[in-house]
Amino acid sequence: FALAPAPVVQAMEALQGPITAAASALTQIAAAAAFASGDPVALKENYRVRRDVALQLFAGARWAKTHSLHSGPYLWVDISALTIDTLAFVEALLEQEKIAVMPGEALGCAGFIRLSFISHDADVLRAAAARIIAFGNNWKG
Repeated sequence: FALAPAPVVQAMEALQGPITAAASALTQIAAAAAFASGDPVALKENYRVRRDVALQLFAGARWAKTHSLHSGPYLWVDISALTIDTLAFVEALLEQEKIAVMPGEALGCAGFIRLSFISHDADVLRAAAARIIAFGNNWKG
C-alpha cells in the first residue's frame, strides 16, 4: 500500500510492473551468458576455492573478522577494530593500493567492507588480499 500524490503513485506503478513481472532484459542476458560460460558445477567449485582462500588470508589479520555468505561471490569483513568510517578506508585503499571494495555504509553496514572474490584466479585474489591486509595493518585513519 502507498499513500502519495497521484503523479507519484503513477510513477510507482510504472516501475513496479517491470520489476515484479519478470527478470529485466539485462538480467536475462547475464543469465544466458553465465549458462553459456561453462560448467556450473566447476564454476561453483572455483568460487568455493576463492572464498576459502580469502577467508584463510583474512583470518590472519588481527583487525579483521570475516563473514562469508552461503551464496554469492562476496566476503564481508568487519573492520570496526580499525574504523567505523569504511568510506574513508575504501577511498584511501583505492587511491593508495588501486583496489576497489564496497564500503559497508553503502549497504547499511557501517564498520564492514564487502569484498568480491570474482577474480581471474586465486593468485590475483591472494595478491589483492595481501595488499588489503598490509594496508589495514598500517591504517592510521
